[in-house]
Amino acid sequence: MTDRRTLERFCLLMIVLSPVAGLLSGGSFWQVSHAQRAQQNAKGIFANLKVGQTIAIKEEAGRYVILVMPGTEQAQEIREVGDDYLSVVDQLGARESRIPVYSIKAINTVLLPR
Repeated sequence: MTDRRTLERFCLLMIVLSPVAGLLSGGSFWQVSHAQRAQQNAKGIFANLKVGQTIAIKEEAGRYVILVMPGTEQAQEIREVGDDYLSVVDQLGARESRIPVYSIKAINTVLLPR
């Protein structure tokens, strides 16, 4: 009877301490990247943008205008959506750009009729 209780206590202790041990060792127990967390809690200017979505980017007076047209292929693809930046890659995958939020003038979405 005592061995069973000892085993149960040991198992419970392992369940409780496993996440703590993972975090203390620098591991990634239940770790979510900054970009993934931003994507899950998307609000504000980047709320309608998703990773993998294609967009067109135009420069106007030193700032960027982003055009989203659902269902069409555009020149750039969104690689990452952060809290304060947008990472895009061109069609060939040759150039990746990080666009800070302060350099974005507008995000225009074309609403297609249903």
